[in-house]
Amino acid sequence: MDAGGTLPDGPGVLVEDGEDLGRWAAAQRQGFGELTGEQQAMLASLGVTPAPAPAKRTREEMWAHNLRAAAQYRARVGNLDVPRSHTEEVDGEAVRLGAWISQQRAKAGKLSVQRIEELSALDMRWS
Repeated sequence: MDAGGTLPDGPGVLVEDGEDLGRWAAAQRQGFGELTGEQQAMLASLGVTPAPAPAKRTREEMWAHNLRAAAQYRARVGNLDVPRSHTEEVDGEAVRLGAWISQQRAKAGKLSVQRIEELSALDMRWS
């Protein structure tokens, strides 16, 4: 890398001596908070700053995301008998679907009619 240059934002852009500097920089951004103050200062001098925190989802957004995972699982497997430890990949993100389905069954009496209908439309087994 030339003096005064900047590190790439992603992998595959700049490889020096077999090291993918974009991948390395991205890893440093993700783990920035776990580094010592001295390491953070050295990275800052290279223009590497912490990765932004992911945006928090509302409860409605979380419900919709988990429901998408349930619909995806139902379409693939044919039912919602999800093992408690199962995770479902949705939009590149792991959803702890088995735990979520189990929780919905446990609190069925407290769910809104709309939410019960949404899960029932996926053939949710409630007991």
